[in-house]
Formats: sequence, structure tokens, C-alpha cells
Amino acid sequence: VSVRGQPQVLARLVAEGERAGEGGNLKPNAITYNSLLTAYTNAGDMAGAQQVLKRMVQAGLSPDTYTFNTLIAAFVARREVRAAEKMVAYMQEHGVLADVVTYSQLLQGYATKEGDMGKAEEVLERMARDGVAPNSYTYNYLIEGYVKAGEMDWAEDVLERMRTVGLAPTSMNYCVLMDAYTRRRDARGAEKILDRMKKEGVQANVQVFTTLMNAYAKRGDVEGAEGVLARMLAVAEEEGGGSKDCEPNVHTYSTLMNVYARAGLAAGAEGVLTRMTAAGWAPNVITFTTLMTAYSRAGDPEGAELVLKRMEAAGVSPNVLTYNTLLSATSRMGLREGEVEERRAKRVLQVYDTMRRSAGKGGGLEKAPDEATYTVLLTCLLRFPKRLTKEVYKLILEDWRRLVPTRNRSDRNYQSFITVLAAMGDWEEMATVFREAQARFQKGQLSPREYSKVEATFREKGGYYVRDGEEKDADSRSA
Repeated sequence: VSVRGQPQVLARLVAEGERAGEGGNLKPNAITYNSLLTAYTNAGDMAGAQQVLKRMVQAGLSPDTYTFNTLIAAFVARREVRAAEKMVAYMQEHGVLADVVTYSQLLQGYATKEGDMGKAEEVLERMARDGVAPNSYTYNYLIEGYVKAGEMDWAEDVLERMRTVGLAPTSMNYCVLMDAYTRRRDARGAEKILDRMKKEGVQANVQVFTTLMNAYAKRGDVEGAEGVLARMLAVAEEEGGGSKDCEPNVHTYSTLMNVYARAGLAAGAEGVLTRMTAAGWAPNVITFTTLMTAYSRAGDPEGAELVLKRMEAAGVSPNVLTYNTLLSATSRMGLREGEVEERRAKRVLQVYDTMRRSAGKGGGLEKAPDEATYTVLLTCLLRFPKRLTKEVYKLILEDWRRLVPTRNRSDRNYQSFITVLAAMGDWEEMATVFREAQARFQKGQLSPREYSKVEATFREKGGYYVRDGEEKDADSRSA
């Protein structure tokens, strides 16, 4: 049963047990309700999950720590930290004590989802008052929050606070700090974190080395990334059996492949794939998509399309990113002498059509096209022959509204649609798209920086000279 279908199946079984009453063999117990609640949270149905909690209480069963932690984790994952906080209060009302997992999840919500480090520190204080000792994961969320806030000194200070309470920082904690340097493309800073780990006797593992490799990957430093792989292999094979924790895995090789892909070195990326399979690792969707990126950046759309066929032959299903990469590659497709732009345009639309048909039940694509799909597609549309553009832009606009939730629509989406709609002379739709962006800005769902880009595009394309679906005349423009 699929994850999305599972709650309904389990719900029917629970309902049958509830109807059977005391004498039935299917009478649900706490484990049954917890399983059903987990199924709903996995499917993203929080209303259904909370209804399960209500039914559980009505059945005379006591929700336990697992019940509440499951709900709290789901709310935090959805960035609904206030709802998670309310669930903690409800938990305490039922006499269930919050544990380290409860508080760690709540701290994670404030620190990494909302960026409210004051509230995160308050959670740590609540733990102390309630006699709940934080663990390495608790502090890891705190470090991550300070890193995201750009407060590296505070993040470093958390390591000292851990030592103060008798907790030795782990490779996981150091890895979060290293990732901060990686995001800045500061390979030297990442190397310093590794040096500190060695001095303090903390063994680096595959995650640490792969994060360091990614720092070189973001700089486009092939030699540096290859050097990290060589160090990993040396540690894994050193005298005395080495460290199995440092053996490169599929993620490591995919990261190395990404260095070659960024540089458009398809042959180098293929070489990494050869080494990866020789080491016993089967390529996954990330590996193949990265290889496709290498061909795309090398200006070889035919090579990128062949990667899709190789994926299918290997039994690996493409994801949305795979198709987005293929769309981007196809949009760069070279044309032979005498060929017209229409050939490229039609091939892009064929890729998109395959993607649309693959999305949904039984289609093989778990998620529908996303906001990045339409950013790529709309950029292509602007280069299409005008006749072909007129045929497809309404379909794409309709798909975007149907398939991409409003909360996921980016400023680039709005800019692209405004540009295309202006080119089509569809002023009414252009104004509608802009008004949606404006409403989201007013609700705080688009940042001032994002909104300013959308407004600038709307102004540039003559949006403020459009009234009641019709463009104002030249005199009005100059007024």
C-alpha cells in the first residue's frame, strides 16, 4: 500500500475494530492508533492525525510520549512551530512528560525553521528546569540555528557549552560547522575544522569528508576534491584495518562527480561513475542526474538524453530534478545549419509532456513539476517562435496554477510569467499574476527583496500602464 493510501486502509481497519467493541478481536489498542497516526503524518495529513489522537482519547486509551512526539515532529517539519508548541502543552495536560526528543524537536523548530534563536535558547532553559538533559542532537540543532543566522562565534560557543555539561562534541556537531564554511565555498575554513577534530581526538567519518569534498566542489576545485577522496581511501585502508566509517559511499562519489559536472567535464564525470561502480556502489537518481548535468553543461543534450535511457535500463526512476536538468539541456540544443528554432522548441515541449504524463498515479514520477520546472520552461518560451509560444503558454500557466502550490511559487516564477504574458499581450493575466505576488508579499510570504524583483519586472513590462485588461495609450504612458 502506498504511503498516501495507507492512512485510509488503516483507518478502515481501526473503524471496524471500534465498531466491534469490547468483544471483537480487532479492538484497536495504543499501538494501533499510533501506527495510524504515523501514517497520517507521513502523508502530510495533519488534520487526519489530530483526529486519530481525539479518537484515541475517546476510546479510553492514553496517548504516550511516542504519540505526541510524532505529532510534534510533523508540525516542526511543516514549519508550524506554534502548533508544535500547543501540542507540547496538550501533552503536559494529559500528564505525559516531555522527554529529550520532545524538547529537541521543539528547539529544532525555533532554531532551524523559524530562525528564532532566543526562543531556541528558552527551550534549553525549560529542559534544565524540567530536569531533562540535552543530548548531542539537541545541541546540534542549536549549532545549526546559529550557523544559519550567520553567527559563527555563537555556533562555536555551543561546543564549549557542551563540554561544560560533560558532553564531548561529536563528528556530527563538527560537521554542521564545516557545512557552514562549505556554503561559503571556503575550503580552507572547512579544512581548519577537520584539523581541530584531529587535535581533539574526534574521528572524522564519511559524512565529514564528503562535506569537506563539497566545499571544494562548490569552488570548482577538481584537484582539491580528488585529494579529499584520496585521504578517505587512505584512512579506510591504513594499517590495522583502517576505519570503515571513512569508506566513500554513493553520496561521496556523486559529490565528486558534481565537481566535474559544474565544469562541464562529462568525461571526468563518467570516470567517477566507473570508479564508483568498481567500488561496488550502484548509481542512484542523484548520481545519474549529476551525470546529466555534466552533459548539459558540456553542451551535449544528446548525451543528457542518453543518461535518461541509462537510468531506465538500470531500473532507476527519474525525479523532478532529473527532468528539469533534461529540460535545461534540451533548451541549449545546438541546431544544424538550415534548421529552425522550432525544432528545439518542440523537443523541449516533448520533454515537458513526458514529465507531465509521468507525474501521478502509476506514472513513475512521485512529484509533479515544480516551480523550477516552470522557470526553465518559461525561459525557453521566450526564445520559441511566436506561433508556437501562443499555443502553449496558456497550458503552462494552467499547469503552474494546478500543480505548484501557491506557497512554493518563487519570485523567479512571477518574473518569468509576467515577461511571457507581456510578450503575448495578455495584460489581464499579467495583472492577475502580479496581484498574487503582491498579496503574498503583504502576507509576509515573499520577502521585500523578492517582491522588489517582481515589481521591477512588472514595471519594466508596462504593467502599471495597464488598466481593466487593456493597455493605456502612449499619451497615458508619458503622463
